[in-house]
Amino acid sequence: AVCIGIMSFMIVDVILKRPEHLISAVGIILIILIMFITSHDPAAIKWKTIFSGLLLQFIFALMILRTSWGYEAFKWLAARITDYLSFTYEGAKFVYGENFGEHFFAFGVMSIIIFFSATISVLYYLGWMQIFIEKIVWIIMNGMGTGAMESLHAAVNIFVGWGEALMIVQPLLHKMTTAEIHAVMTNGFSTVAGSTLGVYISYGAPANHLISASFLSAPAALVITKLTFPDRLDDRIEKKKIPKIPRTGGGIMDAASSGAVAALMIIGHIIVNVIALVSLLEFINAVLLWFGERIGLGPPDYAPLTFQLLCSYVFWPLVYILGVPASDCKIVARMVGVKVFVNEFIAYKDLGNVVRNRLALQNYNETRISKRSEMIATYAICGFSDFVALGIMVAALTSIDPSRKNEILKCGPRALVSGIMACFMTACMAGKTFIKVMWTRCVTFVSFFSKHMLKSTP
Repeated sequence: AVCIGIMSFMIVDVILKRPEHLISAVGIILIILIMFITSHDPAAIKWKTIFSGLLLQFIFALMILRTSWGYEAFKWLAARITDYLSFTYEGAKFVYGENFGEHFFAFGVMSIIIFFSATISVLYYLGWMQIFIEKIVWIIMNGMGTGAMESLHAAVNIFVGWGEALMIVQPLLHKMTTAEIHAVMTNGFSTVAGSTLGVYISYGAPANHLISASFLSAPAALVITKLTFPDRLDDRIEKKKIPKIPRTGGGIMDAASSGAVAALMIIGHIIVNVIALVSLLEFINAVLLWFGERIGLGPPDYAPLTFQLLCSYVFWPLVYILGVPASDCKIVARMVGVKVFVNEFIAYKDLGNVVRNRLALQNYNETRISKRSEMIATYAICGFSDFVALGIMVAALTSIDPSRKNEILKCGPRALVSGIMACFMTACMAGKTFIKVMWTRCVTFVSFFSKHMLKSTP
C-alpha cells in the first residue's frame, strides 16, 4: 500500500505536473544502484531497512517541504535562530570593539560558534536536548529497524557536530561491529555541527533549508551505510535499549561557560584549516593559470584555468542527477567540488556570493543561479565530508580505541564516499519533493551586520 501511494504521488505530482523534478527521483535510484554495486557485502543488505529509511526520509521531506504548516514551522524556527544568533555581535563588539567587522571571519563568524556552543551546552544541562534526541531515536529505530547506538548517533548528529556525537558512543566503541563503526563515521560525514550552521547562515545560505538538511540527512546516512557496509550480525550492541545521555554541568552558568570553552578547539581547527586550505587553493590556481596561459587556455578566448573550473566539469553529471537545471550545473558543480576537496566553509562562502548576486543582478548569467538550484546546492554541500575531515575522523577514532585501528582505516575511505552520497541523496529528495522555493527576502548575518554598523558608526 505504501509503495502504491508513493508511486501514485510520483505519477500525479512529479511526472504529470513537474516532470523536471523526475531527474531528482532518478538520482536517488542511481545513488542506490551505485552503492549496491560497490557494497562490501551485497548479499547481507536488508532491503526492508533500506526502503523503510527512504520512506522515513520521504515523509520527513513531505512534512518539512510540502505541507504549509511544516514549511512555515521550519521557516519560523530558522528566523528565530537567526534573530537569536544575531546577539552574538553584541558580545563580539564588546570584546573586539566597534570595528570588529573589519576582520569579520575571525571575530564575527567564529563568535557565532562560541555563542551557539554555549547555548547547546545549556540545553543539555536543562535536559531539553535529551528529550528531542530520544524522540528522534525512537522514530528512527522503529521506522528503520536499526540498532540503538547507530540510531542514537545519527540523531545526535542532527544537533551537534560529529566530535560531540562521538563522545556519546565512546564508551562502547570497543564493542561495536565493523559495520557499526562505518555507520558512526558515515553519520559524521553526512551532517554538519549545529554550531557551524550560524556560520553558513552568515554567508547567505537559507537557514530553513540548512535546518531541514540536518533532519533529512539522518535517515539518509543510515540508508547509505546499510547499503555499502551491511551488518550480518543480529547481536548489535544494546539493539533495542536507547542509552541515556547524561546532563552535564553544575548549573546554567557553568554549562554555558563549559560550552563556550569547548568551542575554542572547534574554532582553532576551523581557522587553521581555512588558512591552510585557502592558501593551498590559491597556489593550485596560480599553477593552473600559468600552465593554461602556456597552452592557450586562458583569457580572452577561454575562462581562466582554475581548480574551480575543473570541478565545474568533473562534477557536472553528478549535480545534474540531483535535479539542478543544466544551465546552473557548472556553478553548483564548482561548489560541490570545492566542498569535497577543500571544505564546506569555502563552498558555502561561494553559495552566499551567488545568492547575493541573484538578488542584485537578476538579469545576468554565470554569476547567479535559480532559487531551486540554490536550494539543492544547500543540501548537497551540507556535510562534514572532505579529505581533511577523513584524516581528522580516523585520528579521533583511533585515539579512542587504538586496537580497532585497522578496521577504522578500512572503513574510512568508504565511509567518506558514503557521507558524500548521503548528502547527495538528501539533495535529490529535496529536489524531488519541493514544489518551489517560497523564498522571502534573504536575511543574512552579513546584511544584519552591515546595517548595524551603519547605524552605530558616527
